[in-house]
Amino acid sequence: MIYRVVLNGVVQGVGCRSLVRSVAKRMNLGGCVRNLDNGNVEVYIEAFGDKIAEKFVDEVRRAAQNTT
Repeated sequence: MIYRVVLNGVVQGVGCRSLVRSVAKRMNLGGCVRNLDNGNVEVYIEAFGDKIAEKFVDEVRRAAQNTT
């Protein structure tokens, strides 16, 4: 299943896409990430089930907190 996640806040120009990419790679998830015109970052991930998608979001949040 493909999941769409939109990240907001200070997410452009701070390595957010790179962080998302590294979390996805660590979890063996495919997908894409891009900057949106409104300053948000849009992520599409391919995950097998809601639990894995939720874990991905949790991991991105945790990784982002560790970089501040």
